[in-house]
This record gives sequence, C-alpha cells and structure tokens, in this order.
Amino acid sequence: MTFFKYEMTVFHLLLTIWLVGSLFKLYILVRDYLKIKQLVRITPDYQMESYGQDHSGYSVKVVESLESPVVIGLRKPVVLLPKIDFSKKELTYILTHEALHISNFDLFVKYFYEFIIVIYWWNPLMYLFREQMDNVIELKTDEQLIASLTHDERLEYAQTLVKVRENQIKNRDLGSFAVSFSYGTNNQLLFRTKYILEENRRKYSWPTLLILGILGIFLSTSIIFEPSRIKEEHIGQSFTITEDTNYLVELPDNQYELYMDGQFLVVITQEQLERNEDFQKLPIYQKGHK
Repeated sequence: MTFFKYEMTVFHLLLTIWLVGSLFKLYILVRDYLKIKQLVRITPDYQMESYGQDHSGYSVKVVESLESPVVIGLRKPVVLLPKIDFSKKELTYILTHEALHISNFDLFVKYFYEFIIVIYWWNPLMYLFREQMDNVIELKTDEQLIASLTHDERLEYAQTLVKVRENQIKNRDLGSFAVSFSYGTNNQLLFRTKYILEENRRKYSWPTLLILGILGIFLSTSIIFEPSRIKEEHIGQSFTITEDTNYLVELPDNQYELYMDGQFLVVITQEQLERNEDFQKLPIYQKGHK
C-alpha cells in the first residue's frame, strides 16, 4: 500500500496502529494517575475517631464528588470516602475492607493488568479478563472480611454495600488506579450480596485464581492470524525465495530469469519484480555473467 508516496506493508500498518493505540492507552493511564495525585494532594486528611480499626498504615480523606469508598496509592495508600453519613459500624466495615485490599497488594495486581491492557488494547478478551479479575478481587476481599462475622453482621455489611450504591453522588472514574468498595454494576453488586449472605460458598484459593488468570492471558493471545496459507496439494510444487539460493538474470525488454541453486525456474517481468519484495531482495546479474 502507498500512503502519501510512502510504501507500507500490511504488517507495518498494523504495527503502526498497535503502537498508536498503546501510546494513547498509556497517555490515558498517566493522565488519570496525575489527576488522582492532584485530587489526593488538595484534599485534607479526615479527622477520625477511634472505630476499633487500626488505620496507621494509610490515610483517610473525604471527597465530595466520589461515588464509593476506594483505596489508591502503592507506597502511601490513601482511602478516599464519599461524603456520606456512615455509622461507626458501617465505617468499620468499609475501612476493614479497604485495609484488606492494601494488605493483599490488590492494587499491585490491578496496576499489572492495566499495563498489560496497554499492550493488548486491541484484544476484547483482555477487557473481559479485567472485569472478571476485578470481580475476583472484590469477592476474595469480601470472603476474608466476613470470615469472622456472624450472620447478622454479614447482613449489616451487605446493607452497607447497598447504602453506598443508593447514595451515589457524581461519578468520578478512578477505575484504573483504585479498588472500589462497591465496584461493579447492580447485577454484580447483587451477586456479591448473595455471596456474602450464603452459608456454604464455593471458595477459590489464590493459586487457583492465579492459574486461571495466567491461562486467560495465554488463551487471549494464542490465536495467530496468518496472511496466507499454502494448500496441501501445492506444497510439493512450492519453494522459498531467499538471497542464499535464488538470483535473477536480466534479459532484454525488462524481463528476468529466476534461478534457484543454479537451475532456471521461470521468467518474470519488471512489473512482477516491482510488486514482489522477495524478488527485490535478490541479486541481479547480467546475461552472460558467471
């Protein structure tokens, strides 16, 4: 193909599209990160009373335009709370939930697959993988939190999730760099609520989840699109054109003889030579050259 007098192969075109897409996705990530840094910097710390929760490993801030409690930051974690009137019990559940995200290094996992998506932005399976991993992270955190709770306390915890959903304010998208308390759609939240209240839940260990995650990445990139394929019945009649085994001999009237290992194969025209990159790489000799 020719663009503005520059010749470009399909491979180069696809490579350019992939590179532009990856740079754009990376720009979005960096932009969102800088926005979060600015948000955290201008928001004062929340003066908390004691709720029976050790929050010495992170700071807490209240953001009016936030829709749900989230935790952000790798080196210095910060829990951002929406401006909602939480009871002491509800705030304890929320801070415990976010503290588990911090201790489980969930943000490291989230950052990892966000950067994987920068590379594989063109693959729709990667976005499905991200959604499922977000679900897994939240379900695993819920499971850890409710392990020592009574049925009534689990019900209170589920009601806290619903309260956050019902009291959403303006939507501020921090998804790429934050783990949200009430992540997901209403259907996903309903699934989490049922999961919390069930007595006999199906549990998955982290090794199992890790294997499933790696398998998902592998399967999402294991399909190779071939530009061409030689039919089986033609394989015996085909050969590979290389500089080591082939060369051209120039003839009058813009024609060339193609040789392989010193054996004449076929005559090609100047037009065929110009259209075929493999022909253009071959050495060209004059008639009578030895």
